[in-house]
This record gives sequence, C-alpha cells and structure tokens, in this order.
Amino acid sequence: MSFVEAIGTGIFLFIFPGFLFLLFWLKKRGSDYLELLGLSPSFSLSFYALIFMWGSFAKLKSMILYTFLPLFVVVTLFLGHIILKKSQKKSFEVKNPGQGNFPQLKSLAKKNVTKKKIDILFIFSSLSLIFLIFLTRWQAIKDMVAPAWGDSVHHTLIIKLILNSQGLFKSWQPYAPLESFSYHFGVHVNIACWAWLTGLSAHKALLYAGQFLNGLAVIALYPLTLRLTQSRWVSLGAMLVAGLIFPFPAYFVNWGRYTHLTAMIILPSLMWVVDSLIDKLDKAKRNEMTNDPGRKSDQFDSRFSVLLIILISGLFLTHYSIFILGVFAVFSFLSFALLRIRFKINLISRPLRCLILAFLLAGMIISPWLVNIKEGKLANMFFPSSKVEKSIWQKVSNDFWVWSHLDNYFPKIFWILSLVAFIIALILNTRIGWLFLFFSLYSVIGANLPASMLPGRRLVQNAFLVFSLYLPISILLSWGAEALFDLSQKLRILRKKEIVYAIVGLLLIILIPYGINYQLKIVDPFFQMVTVNDLKAFEWIRANTPKKSKFLINGFLIYEESAAAGSDAGWWLAYFTGREALIPPLIYNIENLSSFAEKNKIVMVIRKIIDSKGNQEELKKILKEAGINYLYLGDKRGQVAYEKGELIPEEWLKGHRGFKLVFRSGKAQVWKLID
Repeated sequence: MSFVEAIGTGIFLFIFPGFLFLLFWLKKRGSDYLELLGLSPSFSLSFYALIFMWGSFAKLKSMILYTFLPLFVVVTLFLGHIILKKSQKKSFEVKNPGQGNFPQLKSLAKKNVTKKKIDILFIFSSLSLIFLIFLTRWQAIKDMVAPAWGDSVHHTLIIKLILNSQGLFKSWQPYAPLESFSYHFGVHVNIACWAWLTGLSAHKALLYAGQFLNGLAVIALYPLTLRLTQSRWVSLGAMLVAGLIFPFPAYFVNWGRYTHLTAMIILPSLMWVVDSLIDKLDKAKRNEMTNDPGRKSDQFDSRFSVLLIILISGLFLTHYSIFILGVFAVFSFLSFALLRIRFKINLISRPLRCLILAFLLAGMIISPWLVNIKEGKLANMFFPSSKVEKSIWQKVSNDFWVWSHLDNYFPKIFWILSLVAFIIALILNTRIGWLFLFFSLYSVIGANLPASMLPGRRLVQNAFLVFSLYLPISILLSWGAEALFDLSQKLRILRKKEIVYAIVGLLLIILIPYGINYQLKIVDPFFQMVTVNDLKAFEWIRANTPKKSKFLINGFLIYEESAAAGSDAGWWLAYFTGREALIPPLIYNIENLSSFAEKNKIVMVIRKIIDSKGNQEELKKILKEAGINYLYLGDKRGQVAYEKGELIPEEWLKGHRGFKLVFRSGKAQVWKLID
C-alpha cells in the first residue's frame, strides 16, 4: 500500500464522516479549518464503534453495511441541509459575519494586508507540518513485516475475527480457545473497515491504519489547545512538539498500544466539547439573570449535548481506562468553572444537569455492550474481593514506581520544562494552569487511591497517565514558548518583532530536521516479534501440518505467575497459520477460556516445562499430556521480552529421538514430537 493510498483511505474512513457531520450539525461558519479537521476523527471513530455495537445487537453481518453506512448517513444529512438552506436562504442569512459558534481567534495583526499574509503563512505552515507528521510515520514502518510486541497479537486477531464474522463475535476459534468477547473494540472495527475496503490482511491493516491514527492523535491536540489558549500558533506549536519532537504518541507503534492511541484521539475532542458546553450554558445562565433568554444559545447547547453523548459512548467503547480519564477531565472543567464563579453552584447548575443527562443517555446507548461485558472476566477484575494478598504500600508502590522512571520514556528536559511552564501558568493564574492542575490531581488520585482500598486491579493505572503525558506537555511547552516571548517584549528585551520572528525561525530550522530524523528512527527493532524467517516458517506450517496441530512456543509467566505471555513470533503462530498454540493472546486473562484450556492448566504446563530443566524424557511426557505435537522456536528465540523468555532452548531438543527438526529458516525452527 502506497503512502497516497493510505492517506486517501484514512481521510475517507476516519475524517470525512466526522467532517461532514460537524458541518451539518453545527452549521459552522468562518472557523479555523484545522479546528474542524482536528475534531472530525473523534466522531468518525465513534460512529463506527456505535454502528458495529448496535449492528451486533441486531445480529447484522455485513462489512459493506458497516463500512459505508456512517458515510451514507452523514452525506445524506449534509446534502439535505444544503438543499434546505437554499430553499430558505433568506431565513439563514448571517446578521453578523465573522461571528460563529466556535471560539474567535485573536487578531495577529492590525492591518488587513498583514493579516492576510499571516493567514497564508499559517496555512502553509500547518499543511507542511501535517504532511511531515504523516510522512515520517509512514517511512518509520517501511521495514516492519508485522505490528510490534504483544498487544498487537490480540488486536490483529480481533480484526481478523471481525472480518471473518462480518461483525462482532464471541468465539475466537480457530485462533484461540476463547468463548467470550468483552474487550473494548472501537479501534478494531475501524481498522477492520480499513482492511475490508483495501483488501489488506489484518496485520498489515493494523500497521498502516495504526500509523494514520498516530498522526490523527497529534492533529486532535489542535482544537483543544486553541480552546484553552485562544492562539492558533500555540496550537500549531503543540502539534509540532507532539508530532515531531516528543517521543509520544509516535512511540506507541513499538508497543502496539493502538486502543490507547485511538482513545487519545477522542479524549481531547471530549474535553473541547465539555468546555464549550459549560461556557455556553454559563453565558446562557448569565443572560437569563439579565433578562436575555438567548434562544440561539439554547439551540447551540442542545447541539453540543448530542456531540458529548456521541464522544462519551465512542470513548467508552474504544478504551475503558481512558474513558475514566475523560470523566476526570469533566470534573476538572467543572472544578475550574466553580473556582471562577467563586463556588456559586447555582450558576453552573444548568451545565451540571446537562453533563449528568449526557452521561446517562450515553449509558443507555451503550447498554447492550455493558451487558456483554459481564460475559467475560473483565468486570470481576476491578471489583473488591475478600482476599487481600498484599499490604497497602506494596499495592501502591508496585504501580507508582513508573513516575520515578520518567526518563525511561522521554528525556528529562521535556518534563522539567513543562513543569516550569505549568508553575508559571499557575503563578499567572491562567486557565490552562488551573485546568491541568485539577486534571492531574484527579488522575493521580484516581490511579492510586483505589489501590489502598480494593484488592483487585484498577481501571486507571499510573502507566496510562505517563503514556498520556504528551497531551499536557505538548500544550504547556507551546504555551510556555509564547509566554516567554510575550514577557520578553513586555520587559523590552526583544523590542522588535523582526528579532522575535528571526529567533523563532532559527529554532524551527534546528528543531524540525531534528524531529524528522528522530521520528524516522522511532521504531525499535527490539519490540518486533515477527521476521521474514518466521513468515517462511509459518508458510511451511500451513502447508505441511494438520489443522488440529497444537504448538508449544516460547513464553514466560507474568502477573505474579498467574498468566502466560509469548516472547517471540510463536505468539503470532495461531494468526498466521490457523494452528493452536499453548499460549493464547494475553487477552485470555480477561475472557472465558474453553473448558479444555483452563487458565491455570496453561500456567501449570509452563511451570512443569521450566522445572524439567531440559530433561528430554520428562519434557516429552509433559508435552504429550498437554496435547502438544509440535514445537516452534521463533527467529528471535524468546528475546522479545524484558523477562527470560526462552522457554525451550534448542539444546533441549537436539540429540533425542523424540524430537525431530522438520523445518528451519534462519533461527526459526519447527520441531515435531515423535512417538
């Protein structure tokens, strides 16, 4: 698939439906084109998630329907609106051109000629930046043969099963012995549409669509930054930091965290809508107090309420944990509104009622999936049980340690500078400072307080917060840069704007080439499980082994030895060959296993293999009892893990009549168990 084809497919699926919907729904006039572009993907992604959910509830099986229905509906609505607008042209005349429903951008120059030049410069700069963001992401994956690391295994299988089932599914056969599906599926249905439309295999679609979504996660920062700072140049700066300079979100490609990535496209739009809703309802309340009902504000509010319901539903179906962060974000905007009005609750009673109603209606819309979640084990993992195995301190510290290792994920300079900008924002009593303060407090408390109260796992973990830090860091660094230049002018350090422009230009000349080079090298070979040699081995397995074969693969025990994970391409064997492997995708930890493949039995087999210490007779006996008749040693030999992942060293199999090497390509090997 070429770069142009990928961009065209992404625009068609992930931008166009949301773009037309917003044009129709908000009747948007005279706003920043990039603001609308940044908001559009979150609605497109949510539409597909909701349609698949309700289609599954209605037992519809048709990828044609699911792929084209969102676009068909929004095109129909948009064209209907255009026809109606022409027929009632006089009644829709704009009385005050230049004032729309979206926030006004502050003037960048006093003279019209200068303003036009700046507008042209902004358009050129933004389009160039967007092009670089997507191009670098595309070039970074050109040598990858499959998505990276463990999460990509179950993401790919889910996409494949959606394509096979022509909709959502429950049974994972023949790829894994699972009989339930309660995992968030928003990104999977969207990429399934990509795969169906382009004819790509599931793993290639995940790789290419994932990088397009990675670029959209950067563009999604623009509307929120614009809303918080009222500066489109600061907003463009936030995109520059997140898109080229900062490791995240680009680094997600190494971990296969595509659900988290997609949720981070929707979250900024949700924050944008919540802030807009509170602001408009607050103004409407003040108008009522001054005997000015303001009908237009009411109409605007109802439109934004619908947007909020769509995004709440879409975010939940895309990532349960990031949905909780969305709830914390709502609390943050409400807290700031209360602080601004000096805790006069009656002034925000209307936005509060509107938000509560939106969450209740969203809950009703996604209720079929809420019922479906109970079929798996996911719900039980986050509720308290009577058994407490660890002390409170152990439970908190085991997860909180990630904050002391921020430099493992990005250079210290980023969080130090953003912390300085954050402190300055609080000292200057700015809106951005207080909002991020509330958001940080709620998020950190929400990630750690339950650890001291509940024995089970937590919906929000500290790692989720660290991996999402690019959102506040990008905005704060860009805002801080503008604040620094504004301060220098006020102190008359940089009196002439020409000097400021020269400094900015020089910084860009340094930063942009650095960022391009950094993003091109963002893919880490360590996390790539599948190699060309593995693909050759999988092809041989498909052609030369019975379909009911069961393979032992390299792996290790995790979650305090309560579950197992793969450590090389063997974990992908089921997807590429249709044969069963002992270690299913890690998602088996939250789904229901078939009766013949209980979770503790998988762990027990792996423990026995480790305890055998290579005794060939004992090893053969263990494998026979587990129903295993083949062994697969991946090309990377269990090295795609921080733990010791080589469960079956080649030396254990050599020189024994019970094990026969039947295929080799590089270090990838297939061994057969001989009676």
